[in-house]
Amino acid sequence: MKHRIIYIVMLFTLFGCKEMVECGDGILMTGTASNNLVKFPIDEQDMYTISVTSTACVESDVKVHIAIDTDLVEEYNRDMGTIFYPVPDEVCTLDNSDVVISAGQAVSSAETISILADKRDLLVEGRSYLLPVTILHVDAGLPVIESGRTIFLKLSKSVYFSAPYVGTTNTTKKFEFDNPAEPMTQYTWELKFKAENFKRNSANEPIRIGSWYNNMLRFGEGGASTNILEVYAGTEKKLIANTQFTPGVWYMLSVVNDGRTLTLYVNGEKDNSRTVSTDEYVFSYYDVGMTESLYQARQLFHGWCGGIRIWSRALSQREIKNNLCSVDPDAVGLEAYWPMNEGSGDVFRDMSPNQRHLVYEKEGVVEWTEVNNKCVE
Repeated sequence: MKHRIIYIVMLFTLFGCKEMVECGDGILMTGTASNNLVKFPIDEQDMYTISVTSTACVESDVKVHIAIDTDLVEEYNRDMGTIFYPVPDEVCTLDNSDVVISAGQAVSSAETISILADKRDLLVEGRSYLLPVTILHVDAGLPVIESGRTIFLKLSKSVYFSAPYVGTTNTTKKFEFDNPAEPMTQYTWELKFKAENFKRNSANEPIRIGSWYNNMLRFGEGGASTNILEVYAGTEKKLIANTQFTPGVWYMLSVVNDGRTLTLYVNGEKDNSRTVSTDEYVFSYYDVGMTESLYQARQLFHGWCGGIRIWSRALSQREIKNNLCSVDPDAVGLEAYWPMNEGSGDVFRDMSPNQRHLVYEKEGVVEWTEVNNKCVE
């Protein structure tokens, strides 16, 4: 059915109604034929044009009633396994709740969704917002194609951030917590990084970017190329990334262990996976770099870190994709969230309620970039 809808809408665009045979299936929100989740880049535009489409030209005027329905966000989250928040009512407006498909046409008049500039501060940093616009009913009695009844507008914006350089032995450190997490059999470990280079500091030594309780991320292990990542979750739980990483590029790594499968996602896309046995993992410390004294310099990672998160549950791919730039500090299962975007000082603050801050005792240890790194939601 969806392929047929796409084909018909393309015919409208190329030939117009008079030159095609009417064989329609119903009414749907314009743009939902292949995917009803659509980005609304609010940094680039504060308005989004809404219309409805018939899969055939109508013989007489057809009025379609549409509305913003934030109650549908909960339903979407339940169906898709996501964690979106509804856009507060005060933040957006719909110019008119009625659109009309004129006789002989297939696409309706357009109405505008507007994001109010003076209310944008009501959007909480780190939350992903969804704005559903739905067809309530059609006056002419034409059927509504249910898969396209609602368009879900995902508010998208650019996040600019500073980042610490962690390529010195001064920043390599083990941070132990006074309040360790409960043992977990599932977890997600997320780390954003940019390499200055992938040069070995010592022959045959890998490059370690970080670790915690029997988990580590390291490059060039076992003689592999230094831009090849190994995910280590135990002696019999090693996973080699397919991605060949490039210096000067930001990457988000998401390591998900659900107790049966260990999976690596790179920038939200699945890279590799393998089966594993179930074990308990205790999150009681975090290592920036390789912290054993004889290996600090030999396994040093030259580059920047743009944030680390530890979860006590296995995130879905949809959740990972929705949170590439930031995350709600109060999200369920978030054990630690270090955005590492302070821009100055020698403390990486944990934004989760657990407050497991990473504190360097010496001043002036951390070097910061300008706020010129960009992440697009």
